[in-house]
This record gives sequence, C-alpha cells and structure tokens, in this order.
Amino acid sequence: TFVDVEEFGTAGVFWFNPTETFVDVEEVNGDKKELRTHWMSESGVIDIFLLPGSNPQSLYQQYAHLTGRVALPPMFSLG
Repeated sequence: TFVDVEEFGTAGVFWFNPTETFVDVEEVNGDKKELRTHWMSESGVIDIFLLPGSNPQSLYQQYAHLTGRVALPPMFSLG
C-alpha cells in the first residue's frame, strides 16, 4: 500500500499480489521534492486498486472496505 497526502487531496495504491514483491522508492532531485516508485512481483496476477480521497480518513475507509477491519483482541490480552 502506498499513500500520498497533499494539500489538494489524498491518493493511495493497494497492490494486491500474494507473491514476493519488491518496492523501490527513489527520491528524484529537482525543484520540488518528488518520489518515484518501482513495484515488482515475482509472479502471479497483478491487482491494483486506486484509492482517491479528499483526506486520509476517506482513503482508509475505502481500504477497510476492501480488506476488512481488524478485530479487537481478547480482553485478557490487553493487560
């Protein structure tokens, strides 16, 4: 999952591939700070979900809709 938060909105990418995946993140030198990413999976089908949103909360709501919410742990494990 890759998330970018800017003044004008939030964008996310959910790369769904169960095989081993490598992500290279490179900072590009220039007038404005910019990151370039290169995603590579060993095999399998590539499913990419683009998650646009006006803020991070709306993006993570979409992400939770795709993947499901995490269940709370049992009370005894919370101390």
